[in-house]
Amino acid sequence: MERFIVLYQEWEESERGWGVRPDGYSLHIDAEHHKTYVEKFMKDQHKFFTSSGMSEDAVPDEYSRPSGSPIHVNVSAEVHAQLTARGGDYMGSNFDGIKIDAAHNLVGAPKGLTESPEQPKPAA
Repeated sequence: MERFIVLYQEWEESERGWGVRPDGYSLHIDAEHHKTYVEKFMKDQHKFFTSSGMSEDAVPDEYSRPSGSPIHVNVSAEVHAQLTARGGDYMGSNFDGIKIDAAHNLVGAPKGLTESPEQPKPAA
């Protein structure tokens, strides 16, 4: 089976009074897509908070952020093709049922990549 290497990034949510918990993952076809996606996500999230009346330097009660550094993982040709068709980035849920094995293979199919042709991007 043909395999492709993509970047896998875990995300976490921080919520005042509750702490930090896992908040899904993202896949990116390369480092440039990863960098652009994370920067846009964080910028859009900040824009959302400030447009809601929060001051520029305030810490929101709840927000998402990357957790650690991305890792290279091996994906199937089908997952790579779907990822490419969506512009090179995909945000997945903790409930997708995927995992990364010891050899850095993505095990399972991300539900959003195999169920629907539309993948929402971070809020503008």
